[in-house]
Amino acid sequence: LQSILVIEDTHFQGTAGQFGFSVAAIGDIVGGDGVDEFVVGAPMVDSGALSSGTATVYDIDGNLLMTIDGSIVDEGLGYDVSALGDADGDRIPDFLVSAPGMVAGPGNSYRFPGADGSLVHTLAGERDDTHFGMQVSTASDIDGDGSRDIIVAEFDFTWQQSLVHVLRPLHSLPYR
Repeated sequence: LQSILVIEDTHFQGTAGQFGFSVAAIGDIVGGDGVDEFVVGAPMVDSGALSSGTATVYDIDGNLLMTIDGSIVDEGLGYDVSALGDADGDRIPDFLVSAPGMVAGPGNSYRFPGADGSLVHTLAGERDDTHFGMQVSTASDIDGDGSRDIIVAEFDFTWQQSLVHVLRPLHSLPYR
């Protein structure tokens, strides 16, 4: 293999923010050149609050395109990231970023549009003692309805219980 690009952790604050804890190619969101951009999670970065985490999007040249900062103490934004495809019909891929809560739950997973990175939808955990969003992924069409689905893992470390949720976005477009 030949190295194409190396991006250094610029969030280092004496304690590693775990830059690169999660990574995902998210599709061509800038320029329409057919070259994928990618998102990098760093769940322990003190961005908006202690261990609130961050997710950053880069192009193949290493240019920072957008930064999404967590805002809640121990939120762990960027614990996992996943491509979603074009879920809103603007022909620009969207992506998911999880924030399962580093100490306590309930945790969340967020949907962001590739066009501007503004929060569009929150998938919220329901119980304070679980970590909803330990893993996030997308699938082309699990339930056979013709649209993509979202898969979210939830762990309860107190009771040693694990759940996997398969979710249908309310405004999902047909899988392309």
